[in-house]
Amino acid sequence: MKRILAMMLCFVMCATVFTGCKIDAKQNIKKAVDKMSKASSLQIDGSVTGTMEFDVGDTKQTFDLSTKTQEVCFADPYKAKVNAVVKSPTEKKIDAYIEKEGDNYVVYQGYQGAWLRQTVADPNTLLQTSTSQIGVLDNIFQGNDVQMEKLDNQKEGNVLYQVYRLSVDLEKAQNMVEGMTSSYTSSFGTISDEDMKEIIQEVIGETQSFQWTLWYDNAKKEIYKIQFSMGEIMQKVMTKYLDKIARQAEKKAGENAMTLQDVLKDITISVDKMDVELIFTNYDSAPDFTIPEEVKKVTAVESGSAETK
Repeated sequence: MKRILAMMLCFVMCATVFTGCKIDAKQNIKKAVDKMSKASSLQIDGSVTGTMEFDVGDTKQTFDLSTKTQEVCFADPYKAKVNAVVKSPTEKKIDAYIEKEGDNYVVYQGYQGAWLRQTVADPNTLLQTSTSQIGVLDNIFQGNDVQMEKLDNQKEGNVLYQVYRLSVDLEKAQNMVEGMTSSYTSSFGTISDEDMKEIIQEVIGETQSFQWTLWYDNAKKEIYKIQFSMGEIMQKVMTKYLDKIARQAEKKAGENAMTLQDVLKDITISVDKMDVELIFTNYDSAPDFTIPEEVKKVTAVESGSAETK
């Protein structure tokens, strides 16, 4: 299933000395990525665990970054259902449906019983879907430069999984990084999309790559789980984000600029950790769903309040 809103994520036998991974293992993973991208339906259960601390002078405030999501998506015709519980900065439950309409996508988002409807060219501009992560995996394995290292097999339930460490080119995961970071930064203040893209580009240039752990089911020839840490990346993004807000605020402060600088210099952000896990199940057999009629009756929202037909 190809990326839409664009996610989601050894040359010879002797090369194992350098890469820790035989070419046949890499080909198996490539085939599993292809199977995932072509699946008629798929279920993805995701979780994020971590904390972020704001330190302002003598005052400290800790934000729980925990998020749990479940997504079911179908390829033809495309539709998806997403249920999420987000704890940043306060716990909230978000539901969403997505369906194809012509060349665009209709995204229905529900929060605390209220629904809004938006038509977009790429639903990932509004929320992260599995296709974002799958798109990342497609990008990673398009070339032959992906670095894989075999780790110890891991057993979960009755299944023994082959486990690999991937060195991921951060540039290939840019869309996913943008989506994940913006979902948190939007809770603390607003900067333009252009400024956020600039920050992401700077972080990519400084970080280059990061590590993913991939669990492969050899019996089913499927990718079962992906794990990675966004802590270092999020720390860099938040530091640059705060600096960007400070500089913008200083321009508007005028005569009060020095006072504002004194306040802002005492503000620090620390990301303790941000661990991400994605579990892929029900290839070609995800539970079907129908978008409720009361949801489909909601019309587009421009001023923040939904209207119904």
